[in-house]
Amino acid sequence: MKRTTRIPYIYIMGSIFLLQACHRKAEPEIVYEPTDVTVDADEVDIGEIGPGTKHDVKYKIHNSGKHTLHISNVLPSCECTTAKCDKQDAEPGEHVTVTLTYKAEDFSGFVYRTAEVECNTEEPVILTLTGTIK
Repeated sequence: MKRTTRIPYIYIMGSIFLLQACHRKAEPEIVYEPTDVTVDADEVDIGEIGPGTKHDVKYKIHNSGKHTLHISNVLPSCECTTAKCDKQDAEPGEHVTVTLTYKAEDFSGFVYRTAEVECNTEEPVILTLTGTIK
């Protein structure tokens, strides 16, 4: 007599259920139409500052286009600078405020720091902060 091994029906159905439960569909990526922006002041001079001090500079990016402005990332040029947005999206006529916080290094001289705002404009928005450490 030939011996056969049978896998019970419940094990097969359970395996199928687990495979379906573990398989997640990828979220569709939202594509934002290009828009236009204006910045109140994209270059700010914070003047003379002391080493080790922190300085916050706020930049208003206005959506002057016809589509939603979407900020996907803000990339400071240096570890001494951090960035924060008050919101990620702005409808036409609204604005986003980006705050750069600069912690002055322990040296004296001129500083030039930037942050690249990645958004749905033709080119990234570049924010500049300058000053002199005394």
